[in-house]
This record gives sequence, C-alpha cells and structure tokens, in this order.
Amino acid sequence: MTYPRFCRSSIQEALQDTPITILTGARQTGKSTLVSTFSKSSPFTFDDWSTLQSAKSDPEGFIQGIIKNPWPIILDEVQHAPEIFLPLKKLVDQNRQSGMFLLTGSANLLNWEQLPDSLAGRVEYMTLYPLSLAEILEHKTSWIDELFNNGYVNVLNVVLLKKPGLSSVEKMIMRGGYPEAFRRDNPARREAWYSSYIKALIERDIRNLEAIENPLNLHQLMIHLALNVGSTLNFSNLALKLQISLPTVRKYVRLLELLCLCHELRPWHQNIGKRLIKTSKLYFNDTGFVQHLGNFNHTTHSGILTEHFIFNELQKQISWSQIKPQLYFWRTSNGREIDFILEDKKGQIVGIEVKASSSVSASDFSHLKALQQDIPNQFIAGYVVYKGEKLLPFGPNLYAVPITWLF
Repeated sequence: MTYPRFCRSSIQEALQDTPITILTGARQTGKSTLVSTFSKSSPFTFDDWSTLQSAKSDPEGFIQGIIKNPWPIILDEVQHAPEIFLPLKKLVDQNRQSGMFLLTGSANLLNWEQLPDSLAGRVEYMTLYPLSLAEILEHKTSWIDELFNNGYVNVLNVVLLKKPGLSSVEKMIMRGGYPEAFRRDNPARREAWYSSYIKALIERDIRNLEAIENPLNLHQLMIHLALNVGSTLNFSNLALKLQISLPTVRKYVRLLELLCLCHELRPWHQNIGKRLIKTSKLYFNDTGFVQHLGNFNHTTHSGILTEHFIFNELQKQISWSQIKPQLYFWRTSNGREIDFILEDKKGQIVGIEVKASSSVSASDFSHLKALQQDIPNQFIAGYVVYKGEKLLPFGPNLYAVPITWLF
C-alpha cells in the first residue's frame, strides 16, 4: 500500500521556482518512492556502485552527461557523492532555470561538514519524516495553521472533521511510522525489521559518513538515549556511564542527528540568546524505533511513548504547515515545565502538555497558567492533550483536548 505524503505539494511548489530541491530524511522513510513520481526519467542512485564510481571519477563530466534527461533529474542518496555539488552549482549559475534537479539524501546535508558547497540561493531543503498518523489515515490536518491564523474557535472546525479511534493511535505509537515496519502486523517481524535496520545503519551508513572507533559503543549509546528519551542531554554523564570519552559521545550523537535519526529540542526563553546556551532534550524520529531500542511496552511506558509520539507528530505537521512554527520545551529554575512550545514568527505562543491518561484535572494546567501569566500578550492557547474523548475548558484559552482530535 502506498500512503499519501503531505509534503508533496511543497516539493511541487519548490520545483516551480527553484533550480535544485533537496529532500532529506532517514533511510527507509519513503524518499525515493516519493521523488520518483515527479520525473519521467529514471533516477540516478548513488547506492548503485557503478553510478557512484562514475560521479566520483569525473563529477563535472557526470553532470554534463545527464543534463539532457527530462527535468527534474533525480539524484538519489547524494551524501555518497558530495563531489557533484560544485559541478551542480556551476551548471545552475550558467543556465539557471526552475525544476532542474531533485535530490535526496539520508543525511542532514546542511549540517554536514564534508559538503563542499551548500548551494545557497540555488536550493530549497525539505525533510521527509516517517509516516504521520494523518498520512496513514489519509486525512490531512492543518490545525497548527488554523490556530495561529484564526485562534482556537476555528480550530474546532478542523479537528472535529474526523476522529480516529484511540486504538489507531496506540497501534501507531507501537508500530512507528517507517512504512515497511508499519505494514507488518506481526510484532516479531517488526522487531526483526528494526534490528536489521539498525545493523545496516551502524555498519554502513554511519561508517560511510565518518569513521567510528567501536560500533558496539554506538549501539549502546543509542539504547541509553532511548531509555532516557525526552530527558535533558548530559554528555558528561553519558560518557561516564558508557565508559567512553566525552568527545566520542558528542561525535556519536552528532552522527545520529546527521542521519536524521534523532533531534535536539531546545528550551524556549524570551531571551533568544539564552535558548542557545541552555540544555536541550533529545528525541528520536520515530516511536517504533525508540520502543525497539528501549524494549518498551505501551502498558508500562505509556507516558514516555505518548509524549514521544506527540513530539514526532508535531514535527511532521510543522513540515507541511504554511506557518512552520518553531518547536521548543519550557522549563524554569523553580521546576515549572511544559512539554512543548510552538512559536510563530510573530512570537505568538501555544503550550502543549501531554498526559497519558483518560482523565484530566485543574492541576494539570498549573504550568500552562504560569506561562500564560508571564506572557499574556504572546500566549494564544494552552492544551493538555490526553486520552479521553471530550473537549474540556479549564479557563480562558486553556483546554483539555483528546489526542485523536489533533491528528
């Protein structure tokens, strides 16, 4: 089964006015399948040894040799052939037209030090995440845009259109959003897929980007990060617990981020400069991935997995939203904390707390109320997302919202 990918329209728009469009994302999220629908010519994939050797031996000749193909020309897994970026830049500068190339990469190329040129001004970057619940249900939601544009009242008209059963959410949390893993009904077969996926990542993809001293240490680090997902990062503690050097820990976390497998969530602060120096949290790109690493089950780890699911879904919905707000968490020195903060370019704020139960009380809103009082002119609304079935008001612009209503 092929699922709709809601970033498709954004790719189409980029091809109309940008010479080069690059779609990045972790392996097996569906990049190649998606981009193949945009071109009449067959893609050139650098996973193919002969194609890779051709590009590496004569990058400029390779680009000149394929330019007669119908546009957009698709170059797949370009992180293997960074040599082609300078010839691409030269070609675009000589004959700048829209929709010339559509590239994919299983690495965050903007943060890759080995990339010879960023192609700034000539390229638009996008990210494809694992499947969202909305994509699986074939129900595109835009509640984030509606919220920031019109306020909460209009959001109700969006989220009430379709309310999938709670069992769908719990199934999604455990299965994750990697298309191949999600298709497998047998949990043991999904576990086998994730085991093979991680093995390939460590033994091939990560080593292709940078040399690693001990693959076992990297795997242990991944497990430890999964067991502490959503906690603030402390590299020194990680190094001490795993008995590896601090520089190695930093290097391995950077590689996981480079391969789009995990993401740092920064704290929100009114002083923008302070956001950069405060300690971040870390989440993986998929709940199925993290539950496999941590050997979690939904009964005993419901809170961790539900919070992680909301993080992943927010990331995915932001990627196809028009407003594209920034995602943060909020924590104060006196212990107040809000799981997620959305901030648009105007500085307007939405707070989201996650509660993995079917009931909610006034005390669950205490931190949202504190933030509302601190920034009354910026605060749009505060949500406690929970597993109940009713929308419940808990004060001005404060609501308990069923998790199924948002996705």
